[in-house]
Amino acid sequence: MHAAAALSIRGRLSDREQPTVQAGRRQLATAIAALLVALCCLFPAPAAALVSPPTTITFEQFDLGTNVNGVPVDGATFSGCDGAVAADPRAHSPRRAFSVASGCVGLTGLTIFFTTPQALASLWVTFDVVEVTQETFTLTAWSNCSDGPLTPVSAASGQQSVVVSNAAMTQLSVSDPNGNIQCLTLDGPNVTGTVFIDDLSFTVPDPPAAPPAPTPVPIPLPTQPAADADGDGVPDASDNCPNVSNASQADEDRDGLGDACDVLAPGDLPPVAGVRETVRVVSGDVFVKLPGSSRALSRLAGSPGAQPGFVPLKGVASIPVGSTVDTQKGKVQVSSAGSFSAAAAGSAPVQSAQFAGAIFQIKQQRRARSKRARLRQGNRPTTDVVLVTAAGADRQCRGGAPPVGLGSLKGVVRAISGSGNGRFRTVGGASTTSTSGGNWNVRDRCNGTVTSVGRGQARVFDRARNKTVIVRAGQSYFARARLFRSLKGR
Repeated sequence: MHAAAALSIRGRLSDREQPTVQAGRRQLATAIAALLVALCCLFPAPAAALVSPPTTITFEQFDLGTNVNGVPVDGATFSGCDGAVAADPRAHSPRRAFSVASGCVGLTGLTIFFTTPQALASLWVTFDVVEVTQETFTLTAWSNCSDGPLTPVSAASGQQSVVVSNAAMTQLSVSDPNGNIQCLTLDGPNVTGTVFIDDLSFTVPDPPAAPPAPTPVPIPLPTQPAADADGDGVPDASDNCPNVSNASQADEDRDGLGDACDVLAPGDLPPVAGVRETVRVVSGDVFVKLPGSSRALSRLAGSPGAQPGFVPLKGVASIPVGSTVDTQKGKVQVSSAGSFSAAAAGSAPVQSAQFAGAIFQIKQQRRARSKRARLRQGNRPTTDVVLVTAAGADRQCRGGAPPVGLGSLKGVVRAISGSGNGRFRTVGGASTTSTSGGNWNVRDRCNGTVTSVGRGQARVFDRARNKTVIVRAGQSYFARARLFRSLKGR
């Protein structure tokens, strides 16, 4: 009786308490959900990296003497030149670098293939070549490396040429905004010696960015008109001649500088033997000094980085024979008439070569007037590149004996690297180097002139000995003479 009554009372109490229990459960669930949201805010998921990390091959993981040619290493494969991992105190990373024959680099070029396309790539390089302290190396990026001929990347940053010293490693780097670098080639001097490479670094393109979250449309605010210094209606940011009014933006030679600002003659004029040449900037900063004086040039003379009297070369221009070109921090292509035929009409064939690392004057003979003189002269003019000494560069040659060893960098006063096809003569202090193709280097030292040939051959006239010497690929010739110690100017 009492037990049945207790059960009845307990049952009635449970029915009355049931809504309260259910409400408490709902409140607990809500509290737990709020706690989870708070924890998510305190510990958010890591954001995706904005820049892909580079991969760097340092050669420290290889034993000395290991030949990595043809061996895939971290997504890259060296090809074309056998070599060995060697100890070298100049290595960019401590202790070790990959060494290959410089003749292989200069003759066939060292190629580096990537497993996946890259956006950035760089490496460090130096060399050991007897009697040579500086050489030009070129790193080129290619977008097609498997079928048919190599295809260079379209970006201007896809190639870099640098004058490298044998005293320390120098970095060369290339990039492609499209992220399609499939392989690299390293080209250098075709001479007997060794090239050392270290710290090959490459970076894959960043993944496509996520679409931005929608944002409220901002309320437009009053804006200031775009700057227009010359008042020609074209904003300075897009004006090809911002300081001179030129509403038409005419650019006849298409060098990016408006005709109204062209101080030098347009670059679309054809070369004429003995009259004018065409010069085009290949890389870096190039400056030009015209023969004589000109008021039109005075407003540009003294530009940053220029020698006195020089003006910056922008794009392409036609300059008169006798002009001086400064390529100490750049490279220029010189195109001249390759024949006296049709010289007045400007329809003669054109010969071109590229020069870097020096100041030089361009000279070329005019067509002789008399028939007899023309027969002696021939029909193929030679373009002379005459080395000029930069201010103060010959100071090291005064007041003491010049260095004896050809490998001494201290004794070099001026040096020029050339490559191309056509009849060009490089005139140094003690010798004249005549070439018709290939690549070469001429260095004037305190005690003479050194000529080195990487590809092709050259005829070197030693003025002191009154003798002409044939210098072939991989060879050098030293014409001894006492230079600069009592000379002024050139």
